[in-house]
Amino acid sequence: MTATFDLGNTSVVRRFLDYVKMDTQARENAEDYPSSPGQLELGRKLVAELQELGLRDVEMDPHGYVMATLPANLPPEDAEKVPVIGFLAHMDTYHEVSGKDVKPIIHRNYQGGDIV
Repeated sequence: MTATFDLGNTSVVRRFLDYVKMDTQARENAEDYPSSPGQLELGRKLVAELQELGLRDVEMDPHGYVMATLPANLPPEDAEKVPVIGFLAHMDTYHEVSGKDVKPIIHRNYQGGDIV
């Protein structure tokens, strides 16, 4: 039995498709961080969405780093016994490849091989 999953109808995929359409191209010789306005725009969007999802301590620092806390769903006496996990990701794209006018495509039922 093969499970099918329609990637086009999930909020995670919709959000990701919105993110990749934002121009976050890094500027190679920038002296400030983040190096482009698009990176701050994405950061502000992430802050709003994290707050909307109910995370705590959501903030973006002056350098565009977004931080938030997802509290454990354990009783307080047990919550301190579990390790803290951090997720890190770049919000910029490579400086030699334009991030402007990206039109993402979902390849359904991809079976491997070259995508033309």
